[in-house]
Amino acid sequence: MTRLCGALQGLTRLCKASFLILLIAASLATPLPGFTLVEIHSSARSWFFLLRDGEEALLTWRNSLFGQMVEERFVAKGGCLWLEGVKFEDQTYGYTMKASVSDLADLYHTGGAFEVKGVHKPFSQVTFRIGAIGEPKFRVKGREIAFKEEAGFGGKVVIKADKARLIALLRASAVEFAHHLPFW
Repeated sequence: MTRLCGALQGLTRLCKASFLILLIAASLATPLPGFTLVEIHSSARSWFFLLRDGEEALLTWRNSLFGQMVEERFVAKGGCLWLEGVKFEDQTYGYTMKASVSDLADLYHTGGAFEVKGVHKPFSQVTFRIGAIGEPKFRVKGREIAFKEEAGFGGKVVIKADKARLIALLRASAVEFAHHLPFW
């Protein structure tokens, strides 16, 4: 009888430990409501930003065909970066035509100064190939990342957005910490 009680007691401890491990794993994998984790990767390094729903990021670049400065405004929400506005600036005349979302795809190809608000298009991943003219820069949380400086001509920069999870934040913190370690 004593052996049976001892075996049951050991089984109870094992069940409690298993339950605790599952609880910790579930809490690490559960999304944090109202937050989006944005990861930016180049061949040289990575950046991580934790954005609250509604926080903005701005991508600027020069259109190589028309020479116009382009601004793309993104808003973090629900684990995605939502494209909310696009503006092609006319630096010569200073005039910008207000356009509709339905005209956006055509205007990207035909050029001209225009601004479109209310695009509401979600992105979870965007890949940029760096050319000689565009000089794309991404501004988020008061920092500016110049893609051409980071990846070089012909390089690639990938922006990923996902729901923030504790496990991803721990990984991001470890990578950021590793960037600050001295290289032996």
